[in-house]
Amino acid sequence: MKENDKVDLQIREHKRRWFHFSRLKKALIENRFKVIAICSGATKEKFKEDEHATMWLVTNC
Repeated sequence: MKENDKVDLQIREHKRRWFHFSRLKKALIENRFKVIAICSGATKEKFKEDEHATMWLVTNC
């Protein structure tokens, strides 16, 4: 939320980037992002690093 009660929302999709889940999560937390949800994609199934190829992250800062 911004000062004027407006929501600042950005949706970004990076299809050709590869990250190790644990390193990405650590980097986000170290840079003051809050990890809200981690899903395996549009199905919203809980992401499992050793089972899923696609990861959707929802964060805020």
